[in-house]
Amino acid sequence: MNWGIRFFFSSFIIHPSVATLLAKNKMADLAKSPGENKGFFDSPYDRYSFETFVKDSPYTGIAEIGVVVKSGSEEVTLNEFV
Repeated sequence: MNWGIRFFFSSFIIHPSVATLLAKNKMADLAKSPGENKGFFDSPYDRYSFETFVKDSPYTGIAEIGVVVKSGSEEVTLNEFV
């Protein structure tokens, strides 16, 4: 494998992984205490913003919760039914 190409793909994967981990962490908080909120993460992740949401689902007693994490043109969205 060409090391230049491998380095490029390794570098590309790092930032989405950070956004995904931040989104998963925020989703765990949201599952405990559902509510709509938005803001920025604390340093060293302060370039990442988040927005949480709660929506009704078509099923009685079940809601859809979600979080969107953004940094520049990067965006990760996680949804869950609770």
